Amino acid sequence: MTITATSGSAHGTASVDVVFPVATNVSVTPSPDTIYASAPNNGPLNLTATTTPSGVPVIWSNGGSAIANVSATGVVTPTGTAAGNVTISAQGTTGGPAGNATVVVLGHIATVNVNAAQTILSVSGTIQPTSTTATAQLIDSFSNDVSSSRAVTWATSDPTVVSISTPGPVLATTPITLTAISSNGLLPATATITATSSDGTVGSVIITVGP
Repeated sequence: MTITATSGSAHGTASVDVVFPVATNVSVTPSPDTIYASAPNNGPLNLTATTTPSGVPVIWSNGGSAIANVSATGVVTPTGTAAGNVTISAQGTTGGPAGNATVVVLGHIATVNVNAAQTILSVSGTIQPTSTTATAQLIDSFSNDVSSSRAVTWATSDPTVVSISTPGPVLATTPITLTAISSNGLLPATATITATSSDGTVGSVIITVGP
């Protein structure tokens, strides 16, 4: 910083170096937070670093991650090349401890496969069982099976034919129960059971119900 003093036709200048104190603590928020690797909902995500004492400038880093970048002002953008967790850190320019935030980068769900143990049920249970279980398999845009970490919402096209035990959202790998119903009085009949991921991808299976 340069300071100039002027008196009439005379003036003088002096250079002053502004030295910030060492930050004894840095907190980065929000953490954790989630964005998608590609549009829609792929950010950018704005992180904030709070220092003790306050006002100390920070240097941002993504730790060399290929999943997401961070700008000099703490703005995180995914590279679109992979999914995974990224640790974003901020450290005072004069040293001291760094603060970290975890950013979870998700791939959009590309495929939902609905797996029913039985696709034919009966109301009486004498020929086919009266109920069965179903789970969903979720494959993301990077061909990863993410069923164990993502949720789906279940629905039946005709609750008078097949009922579902848990609409959700529930973890894709959590079995739900499908039960044959005869309230419409028209058998055999079918109902389409759908599982919808949180970003709107749908998978389905057709269940046939007999007497």
